[in-house]
Parts: sequence; C-alpha cells; structure tokens
Amino acid sequence: SILHPHHRFTAFEDLVDYQKKNIERLEKQMDVFKKFDIPIFKINTADDLRENAIKVNEIINSLLEEKQSK
Repeated sequence: SILHPHHRFTAFEDLVDYQKKNIERLEKQMDVFKKFDIPIFKINTADDLRENAIKVNEIINSLLEEKQSK
C-alpha cells in the first residue's frame, strides 16, 4: 500500500473518494497477485510496531524456509 501523507483536499468527501479509488486499485492488484500465487501479507499500522516487525520477520522466515525446502 501507499501512504499519502501530503494529500490536500478541499473537502472530507474528496478524501473519502480518493481513498475508495485507492482501495479499489489495491484490491485489483491483490487479485493479480493471488492469481499468480504471489504471497500477500497485510500489516495493520495501528498495531504495535514491535508486533508488526515480528509478524514481518515470521513471514519472511517462512518464505525463506519454503524456498530452501524446494
């Protein structure tokens, strides 16, 4: 996902519309990834940073183990 911290909108509704379009684009992109069995992981940035880092490390390690076993 892409964070857009410097957005400038004249109204809250413009921001909502922008985010909806962005989410739709990301969903289409994820569909392509799923079609080709490309791993996808989601991180909730509202969660604790340390917990997210642990989750990312676990995912990377599992992918490396899977690759080495082939």
